Amino acid sequence: MFILKTYQPTIIWTSPSYAWQLGEKALKQGIDPKKDLNIKKIIVAGELGGSIDATRKAIEDLWGAEVYDFYGLSDIFGACAAMCEAKDGLHIAENHILVETVDIHTGEVLKPGEVGELVFTTLRKHARPLIRFRTGDIGWIDNTPCSCGRTHGRIHINGRKDDMFIVSAVNVFPSDIEAVIRELSGITGEYLIRVFEKDFTCKYSVEIEKNEDNPKTDAEVADEVSAALKARIGVKPYNVVVHPDGGLDTRSEHKSRRIIDERKLDFTI
Repeated sequence: MFILKTYQPTIIWTSPSYAWQLGEKALKQGIDPKKDLNIKKIIVAGELGGSIDATRKAIEDLWGAEVYDFYGLSDIFGACAAMCEAKDGLHIAENHILVETVDIHTGEVLKPGEVGELVFTTLRKHARPLIRFRTGDIGWIDNTPCSCGRTHGRIHINGRKDDMFIVSAVNVFPSDIEAVIRELSGITGEYLIRVFEKDFTCKYSVEIEKNEDNPKTDAEVADEVSAALKARIGVKPYNVVVHPDGGLDTRSEHKSRRIIDERKLDFTI
């Protein structure tokens, strides 16, 4: 915060979680990021938040700055894709990598627009070329013209394959839950997801923080969050736990841990 106040930089590069956390810290210290700082653009990477409309807008409103998402993989190429001013997906560096989507179970190559696992093939690496490197990211490729005028295709990322869980035959991504939490008023935007087994089926619960000035009871806030999740995802959480502001240990300067899998898998026959 000292650097931001003293040197008044106009651009910062960080994770979505830390951009949010830093803005919150500033407000609690009596610093208005919009008026007292000079940030005009925030580039975010390392987490999905920059591609979640609700999260990106929340960070933009907090800072009064434009937020752009960036995607890189050290295994492939440091700068794989980035968001333009249209903010409709991330343009692929197609002169360096070939991007495809494949079925997460069969590996079958899918058509552009179909959701699957993103796989990357290097085009310019000589020492360590990689063919159809499986990223673990679930998304789709968009080859339609972008309003910005750039001709490179775009990727849209839905979430991580490892983080997806199935509840009542519905595929649930933490990004879907985040989109709901960040849109609701009266809560801080912090959240934690717990996935567990109950009566031999997969369930999930969500923990959130209530703003100090929120006049609603914890039960009312929990009901509101549960209904919003049901409307967006199609399945309600088993329960919603409401903490006071600062009650969750999810804030991080790097990647925040947002999901805890408590399921116990039994492979005995």
